[in-house]
Amino acid sequence: MIFIIGENSRLGQVLNNNQNSVIINRDVYQDWYKNDAEKKISLFFKQWSCENSIIYVVAGVLNPKLPKKEHVKINFLLAKNIIKGASKVGIKVVTFGTIMEELMADENPYVHSKYLLGEFVKDLSNINHNILHVRMHTLYGGNNLPVPHMFLGQIYEAIKNNSVFKMSSGEQIREYHHIDDESVAINSIVGSGAYGVVDLSHGRPEKLKAIAEHIFNQLELHDLLSIENKAGSIHENYNVVFARTEEVSNLEFRDTLKGIYSYIRHCIKSNG
Repeated sequence: MIFIIGENSRLGQVLNNNQNSVIINRDVYQDWYKNDAEKKISLFFKQWSCENSIIYVVAGVLNPKLPKKEHVKINFLLAKNIIKGASKVGIKVVTFGTIMEELMADENPYVHSKYLLGEFVKDLSNINHNILHVRMHTLYGGNNLPVPHMFLGQIYEAIKNNSVFKMSSGEQIREYHHIDDESVAINSIVGSGAYGVVDLSHGRPEKLKAIAEHIFNQLELHDLLSIENKAGSIHENYNVVFARTEEVSNLEFRDTLKGIYSYIRHCIKSNG
C-alpha cells in the first residue's frame, strides 16, 4: 500500500497518478510536527495492513521568504516524526529534499530545513534501512504553472506580461527534470531497495543563461531578455556536475532545453 502525504504538490500529484495510493488528508497530519506526535502517527498507521507499505512524504513549503520556523516545522519536524512513528509499525518512509543541501545548506530557510532532514536520515539509516531521502534537482512540467519565485516562474511572468526579464550572467548550472521522468526515476530508486540519502541526477545540467536564451529565442521575444542586468549570488553552483545516479542509469530523461520550452509554451497557451 502506498500512502501520500502532501498530494497537492507537483510531485504528490504525479505520484498519486502512478500509484494505487491512499491520500492522507491535511487535517489528519497538520499537527504531526509537534513533539508528542510520534505515538499518534504509529497508532494511525497501525490501523492499516502495512506489510510492504510505503509512505511518500511530499508535503512541504518552498518559498524562502517564509519564516525559518515554518520551513523547519513542515520540511523537517513533520517528516522526522513520520519516520519515527512509522518505523514502529514497519512502514518504509520516503522523503524528498534538494541537491543543494550540501552545496548551500545555510543559504536560505528551505535548503537548510531539507539539510536537517537529510542529515537525520543519513544518521538513522545506519540502523534503519527502511528510510530513504531522495535529493532532487529542479522539477518542471505537469499541470501546474511554474512556481512564481523560481527561475522558470519569473520567465513565465515576464512573457505573460510582455515585460523585460532581467537576470544575472546566467553562468549558474542546473539540472532540470520533467516531473513525469522524475516519477519513473523515483519508482526505480525505491524499487532497488535503496536506503539512506540518494541523489537523483541525470548528469546533464544546463546553464541558466542557455535555458533563458532558448525560451526567448524560440518564442522570438529576444528583446524581452536582459542578461547580466543584476548581480548573481556567490552562493550558487557554477561548476559542480553531479554524476548520473546508478539506480536510474537505464532510464531516459527528456532533453532539458526542448522539454522546458515545450512546458513554458504550453503554460502560455493554456493560461495566457
